[in-house]
Order: sequence, then structure tokens, then C-alpha cells
Amino acid sequence: MTNELSGFSVLIADDDAIAQRLIESVLNSIGIEKIALAEDGAVALACHDAMPGGVDFVLLNIDMPGIDGLEFLRHLSHREIYPAIILIGGAANGGADKAVLFGAREVALAHGMRVIGEISKPIDPAALKPLLANIFAAYTPRGERRSAGRGQLAEADLRAGLVAGAIQAFYQPQIKLADGAVRGVEALARWQQEGGGLVYPDQFIALAEQTGLINPLTDAILDAALKQGKSWHDAGFAVQLSVNLSIPSLERFDLPARLVEMAASYGLAPNSITLEITESWLIRDMAAVLETLTRFRLKGFGLSIDDYGSGFSSMRRLKTIPFTELKLDRAFGNGAHRDVRVRAMLESSVGLAQKLDLLLVAEGVEEEEDWNLLRDLGVDLAQGDYVSKPMPGSEIMPWAAALSAE
Repeated sequence: MTNELSGFSVLIADDDAIAQRLIESVLNSIGIEKIALAEDGAVALACHDAMPGGVDFVLLNIDMPGIDGLEFLRHLSHREIYPAIILIGGAANGGADKAVLFGAREVALAHGMRVIGEISKPIDPAALKPLLANIFAAYTPRGERRSAGRGQLAEADLRAGLVAGAIQAFYQPQIKLADGAVRGVEALARWQQEGGGLVYPDQFIALAEQTGLINPLTDAILDAALKQGKSWHDAGFAVQLSVNLSIPSLERFDLPARLVEMAASYGLAPNSITLEITESWLIRDMAAVLETLTRFRLKGFGLSIDDYGSGFSSMRRLKTIPFTELKLDRAFGNGAHRDVRVRAMLESSVGLAQKLDLLLVAEGVEEEEDWNLLRDLGVDLAQGDYVSKPMPGSEIMPWAAALSAE
């Protein structure tokens, strides 16, 4: 594993020298060589900025002198590209510490960062080592991940990318937890740049919404996904196709009829398509959005409330909109087996989905322990890097065939 992981860079931000040495030893044992140490948030920021492109991972003690972990996250949010975060808390048996760790995770997520785990002191090397190994095995070093940083794209770039057909759909499988079968795929936008680099949605969706390019972008992804769906259907591989819709696109009254026509042109039934709507939305014209969503259901499309639990009005959304699926925010699928609070919320969500006759989906699952927990609690579907990263459409059928042969 050493050769595979030698490209990763890790920053340990902790004022506890003993904890630093312990974590560094565990990282060395699994092949991580590029490690920087910082005793407070100010030094940690300097270390991150000194490395070209920043570090890949930060193990961050949230309670440090001077600039603490929370302030570090705030300053880090102003950088162009974020590292992934592992949060470190105090005493393992402290209920207050668990709550603070949960709050720190929410702060990082609110900044748009990826939190891949939390650990409490005293740190157990036997528990830390497999956690780190699983995380690095499913992650790509920063230098290989993205060709463009945040804030480097302009409207002209996006417009040119759309005209050139560079915005493509990748697909992440959704697996039935009960039997391990492939139930569907989620179409995810990727921008294929010249030279082979991929640009991810967090770098261009907001730009598309701000510049009025979200509608042509949405149409491009819908058309690509439906075309791919027809190809699978014709090959005897019929799966549920999930596609994300941006809120501004839902203000188009013609969109339901247009999507019916598009689906029919590819020989797909509306009930084979699920439209995912983010839960943490800000809606300018609620009446228009409600009309469009209700008309989608009238036409037979499935509706998923995406990122459920990340906003503040989930219950009202479930009451007012005829959703068919509840898709949990990735915070509930990543590290849930280590957090009794998250497990309690999962159990509540399972009960709610069952009572409302909603399909319950977990995303962002990266560890076997979380996968098993979700299955045991009765979650219907899951997706995440534990099973497969998003891939081009041409790779889905061979991947599914290999999965069924295992």
C-alpha cells in the first residue's frame, strides 16, 4: 500500500505532541510520507498555503489555543480548493464532546468541505489505522483530482464548454441494501476539460445559476442521461435513472411536458426516472416550483428530496410536495457507525420513510461498517465510494456484471 499512498499529503493540526506523534506513526505505517505538523490553527494555515495546491487531508483538533479548529475552518473556506477533514475531539466518553464534534462537522459542511470522519481522544491506533486505510483507498490525491480550482471559471468558459459538449454525465450506482442488487444510477454532471481533467459540479453549478446557463446545462445532462438510459434499456439493463434538477429550472412551466417528450423519444417511461431536488433550497417563486413538481408527479416521474437533513424545513417540504423518495444527506451515511447521535437520527428517518411510504436512500457511504449499519436499520438503497465512484455510462454494465459475479 506504501506506493499507492505515497502521493498523499496530510496535515496534523493538534497542540498535543503525543497525539501528533501517534497519528504520524499510524500514517507512516500505511504508507503516508508527506506529513506536516502544526500546533495551532495559524501554523496549520501556513502549512496548507505553503504546499502547492494545498494538502489532501487535515486531521484537525477542534480545541487548540489561538486559532482553534472552528476558526481554522472559517479561514480555510476562503481558499480556492479545500482539503478533506478528519475532526479530532476530546474525551471519547464525553457526551458534550460528541455534540461539539457534531457541531464542528456541521460547520465544515456548511463551508462546503468534505468531512470524512471524527475521532475522539485518547486516540486508539487500532481504530484509526483501518479508518485511514479505507479513506485513502477510496480517495484520489489532490494533484490528480481537479484541473481547475474554485473561482477560476468564468461565464465564457462555461458557455464554451456547453457549446463544445464538454459537460457530460457520469453515473453512480444505487444498490439495494437487502440483496446487493443494482437498482438504479444517479446521473452527475462532470466537465471534461482539454487534457483530460475533470471539473466537478461544486465549481460550476452556482456559476450556471448566476449566469442563466443552468437551463441549457440541465437540458444537456437530461438528454445525455436519457440517451444513456435508452442504451441500457435496449441492452436489457433496465435501471432507475436519477437526475438532479436545480431550483431555477423548476420555475420553467414547460419543463414537465418537455421531459415527457424527451423520455418518450428515447422509449423510456416517466416512472423509470427520478428527479432529485435539493432540500436546502432558496425559492424565489414557491408557487411556480410547487406547480412544476406536482405536475412532474402527475406525469408519473419520481421525486426525491435530496440532501435530506441538511436544511431547516424538511418536514414542511415533505408535507407540501408529493415526494416518492427521501435521500439522506451524506453526513448520515459517512461515519454513522461511530456516532450514536447520527444512528438515532437514522433510525428516526427509517421510521418516517416507512410511515410515509417513501423509498429511503443513503449517499456518501465510504465504509463497510456504515454500509452494514444502514442495511441493518432498514435503509432501502445506498450509494457511495464504498461500492463505486461515479463512472462513464459505458462502464456501468461491465461493472454491474462483475458485481453480480462476485
